[in-house]
Amino acid sequence: MTTEAYEHWRRVRPILLPYQGGATQLYVLDLPTATLGPVLDRFADLVTHVTVDTLDSHSGAPVPFTAAQRAMLLACRNTNPHHVLSGRYSETATVTLWVWIDSQAATFDAELVFWADQIFPMPEDEATCIREYARFVALAESMRALSPGSRCVLTDRETGDPREFLGETGTYQW
Repeated sequence: MTTEAYEHWRRVRPILLPYQGGATQLYVLDLPTATLGPVLDRFADLVTHVTVDTLDSHSGAPVPFTAAQRAMLLACRNTNPHHVLSGRYSETATVTLWVWIDSQAATFDAELVFWADQIFPMPEDEATCIREYARFVALAESMRALSPGSRCVLTDRETGDPREFLGETGTYQW
């Protein structure tokens, strides 16, 4: 475990543990819409059994994330406000990717929603928690690397724009 990983974990641990029963959100903010394809690909590389749960702002039965579904998501990135994909992160954990598009600004936010008790099943084992956190955050970092102006925000707030609660308890930005 590196000193950097430990310091990062020390800052986010109060947000993730102890479990409060709610979901946790890890946002990558202000990504250019041109990076939507690589973001979808990175998500599909991290999780298995990926489905598209909401396309074009309409929900229905989830459908497998295929090349055709990917093309549909990319085709409507400038006209539709959000999409939702989900998949299995591990045997016990699911992760949902919400894509919030601002077509006027030509940007979007990627919101990764997860349950800390699924990702960190043994909170007393800090070394394992740090390793799992680093693995999970690597996804957000790979998205953030697509645009130097983007940033990551981890929060236990389940609703609202994360920009509105930056600096508050339960939120960490890097």
